[in-house]
Amino acid sequence: MEIEIAGLQAILLPEKALYFPELKTLVVADVHWGKAGHFRKHGMAIPARAAGGNAERLSGIIQTMGAETVVFAGDLFHSRHNNEVEAFRDWRSGFPEIQFQLVIGNHDILGEDFYAACGLELFPENILLGNVAVWHDAPEKSEVFVIHGHIHPGIRLSGKARQQIALPCFAVSEKALILPAFGDFTGCFYVDARDFKALYAVTGKEVMQVK
Repeated sequence: MEIEIAGLQAILLPEKALYFPELKTLVVADVHWGKAGHFRKHGMAIPARAAGGNAERLSGIIQTMGAETVVFAGDLFHSRHNNEVEAFRDWRSGFPEIQFQLVIGNHDILGEDFYAACGLELFPENILLGNVAVWHDAPEKSEVFVIHGHIHPGIRLSGKARQQIALPCFAVSEKALILPAFGDFTGCFYVDARDFKALYAVTGKEVMQVK
């Protein structure tokens, strides 16, 4: 699904990511890498594929789109070290030519030495991409259009026979676009459609405009 953001062409991807072709830049939010391992560590039966799927999807998008830069809009990681978090370093080493940038999110609490070892360039507040600023959460005010995550937006859609389906979505207002959570094991906060000028639901295979 192609849209325009502050004069830039943007592609909303069914993998729950956004790509700027002119900048060759991929933007993803709320991967929560290591979240499944965090819950398994605390006794919950979470399948290992919850982490592996994220890595495979991210690898696929980078290669398919030809991205040269990947911007993580916060919460790349979920918690402190576990085996899955350590695996990120190995995964990242498979893309030595790609620039990886991280806007620090509230869950990104690992040490700076670890981020450096992963080849991540850190940004404490935001990253500017042309006339767009990428944040983790929405700032109180901004002079430019904002892309952010943190909320994990979703939308409930109803069918003619009272069926209802809940899907993650991209939520667009006059001054901001909220990214869906990239991570498979994250859940959604269901937004009120009246608060946005456009909503794009993600089915896993396609992106469709529902408002």
